Amino acid sequence: MKALYEKISLEESASFLIKKFAVRYFDAPLHFHPEYELTYIINGYGKRFVGDSVEEFSSGDLVLLGSNIPHFWCCDKDFYEDDKLKAEAIVIQFSVDFVEKIIGNIPEFKGVYGLLKKSNLGLKFANNESITNTLYQISESRNIIQFLDFLTVLSQVEHGILASQTSKPDTNENERMRRILDFTLNHFTEEISVEKVAEIAHLSVPSFCRYFKQRTRKTYIDYLNELRIAHARRLLMTTDFSISQVGLECGFQNLSNFHRVFKKLVGETPLRFRATWA
Repeated sequence: MKALYEKISLEESASFLIKKFAVRYFDAPLHFHPEYELTYIINGYGKRFVGDSVEEFSSGDLVLLGSNIPHFWCCDKDFYEDDKLKAEAIVIQFSVDFVEKIIGNIPEFKGVYGLLKKSNLGLKFANNESITNTLYQISESRNIIQFLDFLTVLSQVEHGILASQTSKPDTNENERMRRILDFTLNHFTEEISVEKVAEIAHLSVPSFCRYFKQRTRKTYIDYLNELRIAHARRLLMTTDFSISQVGLECGFQNLSNFHRVFKKLVGETPLRFRATWA
């Protein structure tokens, strides 16, 4: 699937656009837009795709995106199967002109301006209760209070870079990676071979392995195991399936391999993990 251009209409009477919404699952496709975007996940979990970064997200996730960086949030399969689950978020979008003509020309905003200029790689912010409370205030307030609260959020965050390089829309590469990720998200509970995924990517196995690691900073098997173990943790917390059944439900054909991978990623055995949540 191609990264789609999204047209955002900012009102002349406002410096930024704020949206707070609750849906069954986040359904925006891979897209980009010239505007900056600050996204806070109130409720939800799954995979976040920003530029060449592929990471898990969960409630409390806060990310700042610069101009024209491709992105989308993909909810876990639970949200597609359980109509009681809801995905909720607060999204704030603001223009390049706002950053350059206002923020960039006020000396006291030098630190904020520097932060925004770094966001062309995508920035992930540390969870902070004070910032979270301010974001809720922004979604409910108006005019000058809303504006000041927004600047407060930007001035208080601590961050780490998401993408490994400046990311601009590349139709061919986005389409290839989307095919890979779509197949994996739809079939990770089944037996998957690297050969099969390489075929979907139209690459040889060695070329696919290099391609995937360059763009995600992890091997395909590591990525697949992370998906499976995240699903296993939810099954252990929410079902009475036996440990072996959980392993099979998550795509592990070998019980000892399931135990080994689970302990490596979680730090304890599946049985111990379940006991903690009982």
